[in-house]
Amino acid sequence: MARTSPELLLSTSARESRPGGPDAGGSRSGGVVTRVAGLVEPSGRRVLRALLVPNEHTEQLCRSIKQSIKESGLLSEWNGERFVAVDVPPRADTSGLFALLQPEVDAARAFWEWADVRPFTTTRV
Repeated sequence: MARTSPELLLSTSARESRPGGPDAGGSRSGGVVTRVAGLVEPSGRRVLRALLVPNEHTEQLCRSIKQSIKESGLLSEWNGERFVAVDVPPRADTSGLFALLQPEVDAARAFWEWADVRPFTTTRV
């Protein structure tokens, strides 16, 4: 097993991976399957996911959220213009982002969750 960071152990094998087969969920490169085999220690980082309901204010809200993320120095990944995942390091200030989201959540125009609602698990290879 290779240790690639303080957080994860990776396991590799030379087995072929087939879509939907027993190696589904691993990463394959040149016939080698790489899987997360275990968590060495938690990094303390979290992922905030938010889904915006389309309405007449969604475009402006997206711009405001993107600006807040940039000003806070956070990293994010968007899927279209309505779903965002934000990488939140320990002690990061997310107050500006939550100030934007809370009125939308209260009006049922947005939904959010922490991506770590379940403990990290692995399967035996």
